[in-house]
Amino acid sequence: MEIRITECRRTIDCEYCHKPIELHSPIIIGKNWFVYNKGTASEAHRYYIHHWHAKDASGSCCWLEQGLYVLLIAEKRIETRGGKTLLLPIDQRKQRLKLLQRHARLVQMLKEEMEKLATDATTSRPVGSWDRVALLGQRLEELKALIQPLGGVPSSWLDKSEQSAQAPPYLEESPGLDISVNLALVEHIT
Repeated sequence: MEIRITECRRTIDCEYCHKPIELHSPIIIGKNWFVYNKGTASEAHRYYIHHWHAKDASGSCCWLEQGLYVLLIAEKRIETRGGKTLLLPIDQRKQRLKLLQRHARLVQMLKEEMEKLATDATTSRPVGSWDRVALLGQRLEELKALIQPLGGVPSSWLDKSEQSAQAPPYLEESPGLDISVNLALVEHIT
């Protein structure tokens, strides 16, 4: 929406208070642009023009009052994108982030090692080491045990059989937090 203030060149009614805006008095003009017929090369536009008092005789600003009223009655949206935030203290959040980063590094190293194990077309010999792959897999399993007290193991780390057996982390009692906080979160989610 474009908003501008200018001098009124013709008498017109205010959209908010429905009183006339006098000639040569300040006026707020708002223009809403709408695009229709999107499938063509030349997109057509429509617009709707709003007129409000900049300041009426009583000293109120109609356009500001209408904007505040719209904000007041507007439906409050709850953010639903992304995963549920864990209620953890800051130091535990930092520890969890470090473990998540370490897991990402280990997965990247594992992918590189598996690519090395692919046979070379000229020598037909594997370049990588199965021992290193096993060591990286063992480290990944150790990370699961380390991250469990810090909000639970992320579902992307688990196999299909492990995912069904694990309870969601917001249902378990987090260390350092009052259980009533977790129960409030569960009530909010359901």
